[in-house]
Amino acid sequence: MLLSGGDRLGDAADRVVVAQREQRDAGLAGRRDELEQDARAGDSARVAEAIELVADTRLRLSVNVAEELALEALAYRLEALLAD
Repeated sequence: MLLSGGDRLGDAADRVVVAQREQRDAGLAGRRDELEQDARAGDSARVAEAIELVADTRLRLSVNVAEELALEALAYRLEALLAD
């Protein structure tokens, strides 16, 4: 298969995404029940806030914030937020 056309390139990218998802899903297969139970028992507000912190850090990284400092700050914020 040649990747000369835009459609073919898009198809190839789609196949890569599907393959990666299948690999990830296969890796989680043994833990699926445990993960689903954790998700049901979790605090969705805290998880949503954690996702926002990660998204904010990703934005900061895109504007050339020092990577090491940004990730260290994220780790401290997540640790404080998700501590039991």
